[in-house]
Amino acid sequence: MDSADLQKILDSIEVDDVLIFKETVGILISDATKGKEKSIQTKENMSRAAKLRDNNQLGLKRDQYTKDKISAKKMERTPEERQAQARLGGLTHKGKPKPKYECPHCKKMIAANMFDRYHNNNCKLKDS
Repeated sequence: MDSADLQKILDSIEVDDVLIFKETVGILISDATKGKEKSIQTKENMSRAAKLRDNNQLGLKRDQYTKDKISAKKMERTPEERQAQARLGGLTHKGKPKPKYECPHCKKMIAANMFDRYHNNNCKLKDS
């Protein structure tokens, strides 16, 4: 079969035929796997993938040295800091002001996240 024959076949296929074929094949594959028992190795692989999907720390085994180091670091904080972090649920940057920069063109103090977007080289007063 040469390329001209393949081109004729491709030209004869309509878009609706391709969509129907994809739907039918999808149903056939789905039906073929329903009700079949998965092997133990497959179940272990699926379990490992699910654990790593949402939280890369889930299922991670730490040795005692690492646990002690983390605990010591947490105990360095004052009780008020630990309580504040627990209250915020780990959002330690919440409520802290962002650093501000002065635009050299309009002399306004701008938050860091907006500085390069609307000021600095993009400032309206740059050429004036």
